[in-house]
Amino acid sequence: MRDGRETKERITRAALTLFVEKGFAETSIRDITSAVGVTEGALYRHFASKEQLAWDLFSTNYISFATELTRARIGRTGFGAQIGAMLDTFCRFFDEDPELFSYLLLVQHNESGKLPDTIKTPVDAVRECVIDAMESGDIPPADPEFVTASLLGVVLQVATARIYGKIDKGLCELKDELTATCLRVAQG
Repeated sequence: MRDGRETKERITRAALTLFVEKGFAETSIRDITSAVGVTEGALYRHFASKEQLAWDLFSTNYISFATELTRARIGRTGFGAQIGAMLDTFCRFFDEDPELFSYLLLVQHNESGKLPDTIKTPVDAVRECVIDAMESGDIPPADPEFVTASLLGVVLQVATARIYGKIDKGLCELKDELTATCLRVAQG
């Protein structure tokens, strides 16, 4: 008996592609079903609406990414090792699925506010690393929000430049440079 997981995954992937290429508002249910080759009824068996599909796509992957960033720190001592492991996670995620990374980047400002405060986000994962490093003396005391935003700015601006074709190298190729830059930023 079929459980519909394959169809749901195909719908989700087609929606992701269309949301990134055309934008959420410009993508219709018909666009998605046409790309997948299913009926609107089939889509509605999996998602109540286009908004619910977009939310599911965002929330599932955004929360999962936060978990991966937190896991990357486990067993590593010192800010340099921890931020390096987190950057490796960022870079691999971007290089392996730039479309999904782009989607999360594009919609995070509108969608992340819908997450309950109890849910850890990628920003929270980086902030925790920064706070722990300040408390242990690995980096100088400063405003953790500012340091977190600065570190994320380094990585996300490079990712954005890659998305727009301004940088030819993959992020994994730039990981050491990104790590060195983030360490300099964190040192103030």
